[in-house]
Amino acid sequence: MARENEKLKEEAESLKNEKTSSSLLLHEQEVKLDSYMRDYERYFDDNKRLRELINQLRDEKESALSEANRLKIVFHGRVNELNDECNVKVAHLENSLLESKEKHKAYEERAYQVMVSQEKITEKWKDEHRNTVTFYDRSLNQLKIENRHLSDK
Repeated sequence: MARENEKLKEEAESLKNEKTSSSLLLHEQEVKLDSYMRDYERYFDDNKRLRELINQLRDEKESALSEANRLKIVFHGRVNELNDECNVKVAHLENSLLESKEKHKAYEERAYQVMVSQEKITEKWKDEHRNTVTFYDRSLNQLKIENRHLSDK
């Protein structure tokens, strides 16, 4: 009986030691579990916050893209309008240039005609002058001859 008692004591002590060891192990496991739970909650909150940030960034990206596309259409239209305006102005300037060239050509032709007319008039004046000089020379010579005849008589 004493042996059995001793055996039972040893078993009880062994069970007590196992219980203490189990309780220590259980406490360590609870501490680890608490730490893991805090980490899980922190990761869960971080994950939730990051998902919200991703959604917000996605929305901002989509609105920025749609604004960029809208502005692209607006500015493309404005560029086309300006291009059309420039084409109209260039066509107007080209027409003005052609008209100016035609006027210049007409002025040159008129100037040439004026020069030709001036040459003709100059030639007529020269002829008239020559005729006048010749007439006066003849008249003068005639007078001289008559004066000689008169003075000879």
